[in-house]
Amino acid sequence: MPDVNIVIQTEIDGHPLPSSPFIQLPDGITQVQAFSVLKTVDAVNSFATIPTVDSFTSIAILLLANPDAELIYRFNGQTDAGIVVPAGGLVMVSGALIDSGAGTNVLVNNSASNSPATIYGFVATTA
Repeated sequence: MPDVNIVIQTEIDGHPLPSSPFIQLPDGITQVQAFSVLKTVDAVNSFATIPTVDSFTSIAILLLANPDAELIYRFNGQTDAGIVVPAGGLVMVSGALIDSGAGTNVLVNNSASNSPATIYGFVATTA
């Protein structure tokens, strides 16, 4: 089994927030896959899967970082506006379960940019 450790250090003006650093050592992770995907430009409201993420039927840990463009993500079969993540932003899901099934777990739209955007991250499953 892969060993995944998540450590998040949060400070304001150099002072750690209560419970920081946050440390999570997820149990039962059976598969982890890191990825870097180039997402082409989309029409508004045209969402696509992320190939590596799409192959997982359930997701226990997910990190999506988009350093070069604003992207919109939809999770778990979501059909409304989605979550807008600006360039330089990231989304992390851990200690939860996205289990709508491959093809609908995570969708992405790159309509705010005039050029392809890179998505970096990793996905892990417990089953």
